[in-house]
Amino acid sequence: MLDLTHEFSEREKIKMFWEERDLARAMVGFYAAYIYPDVLYSAVLSLIFFLPLPERFCLSKRWALVPLLGVGLATAEIVYTRGIIEAFPLPTGLSANLLSAFLPVGGGWSWIERSGYEFMSGLKAERDFLFPAPVGKTIDHIIMIMDESVRGDYLSVNNYTVDDTPRLKTDTSLINFGVAVSGANCSVFSRVMFRFGMREGDVENWQQAINKPSIWDYAKHGGYHAIYIDTWRSPFNYGNGFTPAESQKIDKKISVLDDPSYLRDEKVVNVIKQTLEAGANEKIFLYVDKFGVHSPYYDKYPREKTIFTPEGSALIDISRAHYANAIAWSVDNFFARLKNVLSMDRTLLIYTSDHGQTLSDSLPLSHCSNGVDQKTVSGEGYVPLFAKTNDEGFGKLLRHTASEGNNHFSHFEIFPTLLLAMGYEYKWVKERYGDSLLDIPASGKKRAFYAGSPTRTRLISTD
Repeated sequence: MLDLTHEFSEREKIKMFWEERDLARAMVGFYAAYIYPDVLYSAVLSLIFFLPLPERFCLSKRWALVPLLGVGLATAEIVYTRGIIEAFPLPTGLSANLLSAFLPVGGGWSWIERSGYEFMSGLKAERDFLFPAPVGKTIDHIIMIMDESVRGDYLSVNNYTVDDTPRLKTDTSLINFGVAVSGANCSVFSRVMFRFGMREGDVENWQQAINKPSIWDYAKHGGYHAIYIDTWRSPFNYGNGFTPAESQKIDKKISVLDDPSYLRDEKVVNVIKQTLEAGANEKIFLYVDKFGVHSPYYDKYPREKTIFTPEGSALIDISRAHYANAIAWSVDNFFARLKNVLSMDRTLLIYTSDHGQTLSDSLPLSHCSNGVDQKTVSGEGYVPLFAKTNDEGFGKLLRHTASEGNNHFSHFEIFPTLLLAMGYEYKWVKERYGDSLLDIPASGKKRAFYAGSPTRTRLISTD
């Protein structure tokens, strides 16, 4: 009710809040200083709104349905245009966006959404995309690991002064692209962009972009068994902005929900090993949504594994120490264990994170700032990016570009790299999705990420 700026009542933002509801309990304490005043203001306003009105201000029975009709019409228009028209005033706007956010997109409403969107925007959705046949050599096992909230320049493998990834630094099989830049600074936003191979400019046509083929479509068309490891949701529940079309393309979903939650990434190591061993004689595309180090950081590692202590007594010093311990446990320990159990024969592994972190004492948000009335820093878009493979040809090309273009890559180059590993033709991939990790970044190329949400975003430059 306090959302007079419409910032939090957009339907994409509402969906994001719902999909990240598992973090609500932990985040209440983290943002208590900002939440409690708003709760107090809301309580006072609610009290005023619920006071009985004088009879002369009450609607007669004849007119009582008019407000509900307004909400219904607004909801229908939002659905019909797929959110192109969604900025209705409160309270109608909030109610309508809540309803439209939870309608089953892709079900009986899909044709209404599609026709309305195409009418309002003049853009056609790609419903019957003709896939090219894979023509090149393929890598049989492709592992894509998407971590959570790992800031790329806070890893010692990328020359951070705190040695929180000592084993990664000495891993000679690592093909390190340095500090990369994510597509966006918020989990759902960034991950959806990634899975649909979005680039700069695609976000402005968001609904068209999510009607294009996803990474699952390409994997299935390329003859891969598509497996999804999720450390956030139950086996029949998809988060992180998954569309119904995506979930239908997945052959198997494996949920890892151990408690305490910092044990989940350890369990993922064993699941990856067992999955690849079980599919030794078939082509597998394995996508991992890793648990990672989402704020607050103090509960993302076992206390007996504490390595780093705060350099001072300030809150930011304590926070950074917790973060370094979380990185040591969730990243360095994870890959040390994975290296011991995983054969890289006929295998390509690519690792990155969905976004970075602010890690600042002057900013209230750890990430997800909108870049408009909330300051956004480059660290929110800084992520790690490295690969591993025993494929001689592919590995040689990756090592060359990693050396020549270190610290100049982004999420945008990963999607086309996966397609090339699946055997899709280089020229076709480059024309449609741009450069891959097999291409040295152009001199003077500027990197940027999107801040905010798909319907209220700003491009933030990092270079």
